[in-house]
Amino acid sequence: MNRRTFINNTLLTSVGLIFSNTLISCSNTGISLEKCIGQSEDLLSSFPKEGDHNFAYYTLNESDFIHPLIFGETTYVFSQEGKIVGYTIKMSGISEITKYSNKLNELYGPSIKIFENDYGEEHKWTTPDRNMILNYTKQYKNIPQNTFYSEALKGNKLIVF
Repeated sequence: MNRRTFINNTLLTSVGLIFSNTLISCSNTGISLEKCIGQSEDLLSSFPKEGDHNFAYYTLNESDFIHPLIFGETTYVFSQEGKIVGYTIKMSGISEITKYSNKLNELYGPSIKIFENDYGEEHKWTTPDRNMILNYTKQYKNIPQNTFYSEALKGNKLIVF
């Protein structure tokens, strides 16, 4: 009798653990970066926060966010006075820079080149309420190859790591 109860309890517990992990992983679709700008920072309460109410940033890993165009490994979401004002997506390497630049040109028109030097380039696109910036490092000895995409409400400048 005790053996049968033990086996039933073990099976139910195993099925429960497997099922709960499946439900949790299916429901975790990530935060839509395009839609979060302008919303309350309460949306990010489950992520690590650096800063205070006046200015803060949250670090999101690749599985924590979604973006229709840019795929990166880490995102920094910035807030000021409790409101999300923008984000920066960090991508390793520069192999996708042409693809991203062409897509942004298609969506928002030609870019404005902010700067170009021996170490990298920065391009900017604007809409009536947002600024989008794509910058990357050039191939240079001892400098890591990274691409950064930032989007922010107009009037806010983001820190790029």
